[in-house]
Amino acid sequence: MRAVLLMLAVGAAYTVGVSAAATEIRDVSWLFTLHPDPSGLPRGFSTHSRSADESGLAAMVSSEGAMFGNVEEPSTTSDDAWRAQLRSSTVPVVAGRAYSLEFSARSAAPNGTARAVMRDMSGGRNVPGAAVALDLQPEWQRFSLRLAMPAVDGNWSAQVHCGAHQGWYEFKGMVLTEEPLDTTIAALQPAAMDARTAAHRKGEFEVSVVDAFGRPVAATGVNMTLVRHHFVLGAAVAPEMVRKRFGDDVTSNYTRLIGENFWSLVPENAFKWYNYEPQQGNYQAGEALIKRDYITLAQNNSMELVRGHTIEWGDSYNQMMSGRNKGHWSVRSRDCDFYVKAIEGRIRRDLALFKGSFTQYDLFNELVETNSMMKACGLMNTSLPAMYKLAAQIDPKAQLCLNEWAVLEGNNWQGFVDIANNLLSAGAPLHCLGVQAHLTAGGAQREAIYRRLDEMGATGLPLYITEFSLSSRHVGVTVSAGLRWERGTPVNEMSEDEQAERLEELVKTFFSHPSVHGLMLWGFWDGNIWIKHGGIFRSDFSPKPAALRLKKFFSETHNTTITNLEAAPLEGAAAFTPTAGAPEANVTAQPPALGAPAPAQSPSLPVAQSNSQDAVHTGIGPARKMLAQHHGRRVLKSASSLGLLQLPLLADVSIHTSIDPILGTLLGVPSAVVQAPPLLSGQALPVSVGVPQALADAPQVQQQQQQQQPRPLKFKGYYGRYRYEMMVGGRLLSGEVAFTPGDSPKLELVV
Repeated sequence: MRAVLLMLAVGAAYTVGVSAAATEIRDVSWLFTLHPDPSGLPRGFSTHSRSADESGLAAMVSSEGAMFGNVEEPSTTSDDAWRAQLRSSTVPVVAGRAYSLEFSARSAAPNGTARAVMRDMSGGRNVPGAAVALDLQPEWQRFSLRLAMPAVDGNWSAQVHCGAHQGWYEFKGMVLTEEPLDTTIAALQPAAMDARTAAHRKGEFEVSVVDAFGRPVAATGVNMTLVRHHFVLGAAVAPEMVRKRFGDDVTSNYTRLIGENFWSLVPENAFKWYNYEPQQGNYQAGEALIKRDYITLAQNNSMELVRGHTIEWGDSYNQMMSGRNKGHWSVRSRDCDFYVKAIEGRIRRDLALFKGSFTQYDLFNELVETNSMMKACGLMNTSLPAMYKLAAQIDPKAQLCLNEWAVLEGNNWQGFVDIANNLLSAGAPLHCLGVQAHLTAGGAQREAIYRRLDEMGATGLPLYITEFSLSSRHVGVTVSAGLRWERGTPVNEMSEDEQAERLEELVKTFFSHPSVHGLMLWGFWDGNIWIKHGGIFRSDFSPKPAALRLKKFFSETHNTTITNLEAAPLEGAAAFTPTAGAPEANVTAQPPALGAPAPAQSPSLPVAQSNSQDAVHTGIGPARKMLAQHHGRRVLKSASSLGLLQLPLLADVSIHTSIDPILGTLLGVPSAVVQAPPLLSGQALPVSVGVPQALADAPQVQQQQQQQQPRPLKFKGYYGRYRYEMMVGGRLLSGEVAFTPGDSPKLELVV
C-alpha cells in the first residue's frame, strides 16, 4: 500500500483559542497517509477531496480544502493507530517556547477516537506529555493540542493518529503556532512567587481573650505556633498491603510516618470499585477495611481532609474492551441502564456509609483519558450532572471533585476543563478539580505546568494536586488500550539529591499558585510505592533528602511562630486582673418532699428549659453556661451565681454543678459543688452559693466590664491551625485555634 502525499496550505481562518502572543508557523504542509503493517493493515485510502456519495453519508459533505481518509479495515491492535494519520511536515522547535496545534475534525466511525500528538522526529518518539485524546463526532468540532514545550531545540511533527477504528476521518483548518514564555517565566521568579504566597497563604489575624461573660481579659506571654497549614499535605496510603507483605511491626512504623508527616490521606486502591465491591452486593469486607485502616488512622491523627478515591473509574471497561479482563460486574453486560443504576446505587449507599468520614470524593476519575462506559453510553451531558446532584443530596457537606490524568504533563487538561464547565453550566455541584501530577524528569517544565494550572483555575474551582509522583522514565513495552496508554513500569533513576531538588521546585510552584489548595503524594515509602525508588522515605523508613526538604518547607521556611504577644489594656483603661477566689464552698441540698410545695426562693437566674439531650443556657446576658454530658452525669459550668440557681430537672437525672476552677479563679468566684438525688421533671433545686461582694452587684459588674478593654492580640501568619500558650490570672493556659481563608480573621477565645 503506497503512502499518499497531499499538500494543503495552512490558513488563519480557522485559528481558535490561540494566545494573543502566539504567531502562526508558516510554510507547513500536511498529509493524510496510511502506513500498513506487514499484513497490509490498515487498509483504506486518503485524499483531499471527494463527493458526498463517496462516503455514503450525505451529512458529511466535504468543505473545500478538507483532507480525509477512509480506514476500510483498521489495525489489529490499538497501539498501531499511528498507521493511519494526519501529519505535518517537520517543524524546527526552540527550547523556551510553547507550540500549539489547532484543527477541526469529524468522523462517522462508530468508535471515532483519535489521538493528537507531537512527534520528536530527531529522537523518533512522541514528545512526553504532548498528546490529547479525541472523541470525534459526525459534526465538525474544533480541537487543540496546546502548550507543548521542548526541553531542547529539535524537530517536531504534529500528528493525529486514527488507524484503530474503521470509518471516515476528515480534517481541516490545521494551524501550528508558537509563542514565547517570558510572561510565565517572570511569574516563576522567586520574588513573584514569594509575593503570591504572601497574598494567598497568609492573613492578618486578631484574637480577643475574654472570660465566660464575654469581658476582655488581660493575657501576657502569649505564644502562637503554626502546627498545621491550611494548605493540605497528604499521601495515598495502603496499610492493608503493607501489613500483608511485611507484618504488623512494619505497618506500625508505616502508619507512624503517615501521622508525623501528613495531615490528609487517601486510600490508594482500596476504595476503587473493583476492589471495594468485586461482586455485586459484596462490599462489606471493603467497608470494614476502609473504616479500620483508613478512617480510624485519619481520626487518630485529627485529619480533616480525607479523600474517597474513587466512586467510578472507567478503567475496568477499558480493560474489558481491550481483552485484558472480563470487566467489573457493573459494565460486563454493556447495559447502559444497568450501569447508571449501579453507579447511582453506589453513590446512595457509600456516601451514606462514610458520611462525615470521607470529606472529599473523586466522584469520577479520568473521564477524558479513559475509554469508559460513560462515553460509550453517551452519559456525559445527562447522567453525569445528575449523579453529582445525587451525591450532594446524600452528603451535603462533602466536597465533590472530578479527577483527571495527564493534565500537567499532557494535554488532557483541555477536555478536563470542558467537562468541568459543562457540569457547572448544568448546575451540578462540582466543588473541586483533582489534578493528577505523575511527572517525569525531562517532561513538562514548570512554565508549562503553571500555564496549565492557570487554565484549570480559570474555572473558579479549587485545584488539588491529588496524585503527585516523580519518575525518570517508563521501562518495558509501550502498549495502549482504547484511549489509555500504558507506558510500562515507571522507575526513578534520579539521585536522592536530584529528586529532592525537583520535588522542592514543584512544591514551590504548587504552593505559590492561588488556585491550588493542596498536594497529595501518590505513595511516600520505597517499601510500598508504584514507582521503583520513588518514595521520599527509604525502605528502612529513614528520610531521603526529599523528605527533609518537604518537612523544612512547611515547618520552617513557611512557618509562623509568635512569642510574647500581650493583650494589653487600651490607653486610659484599667486592666482587668483576676483575683484569687474565696475558699471553696461545698453545699449539699436536699430536694423537697414529693408533692410538697416549693420553698420560698430568693430572686434567681432564669434557666432555659431543657431535656436530657440538650444543653442548658442561662439567661444571664453574655454568660456562657453549658450543660454537658460528663462521665454519665451532667455538668453545669457557671462563671458565677447571683442568688439562687433554679434548675428544672428531668426524672432519673443526677445533677452535678460546679464552677469551672479556672473561671472561678479568674473571676474571684468560689467553686460550688452541689450534689442532688434524682427529681421529677419540673421540680426546682434551690442552691445558695456564696459570691464575693465585688460581683454581687450586677450594675457594678456591667460598668467594670465596659471600662476594661484590653487590646486584642494581632499578628500576621499563614492560614492554618495554631497552638497557643498564655498566662491569664497567674495560670498557664494552652489550646488550639484555626484560621482559614474566607472566614473572619477575628477570633474570640474564651478562657
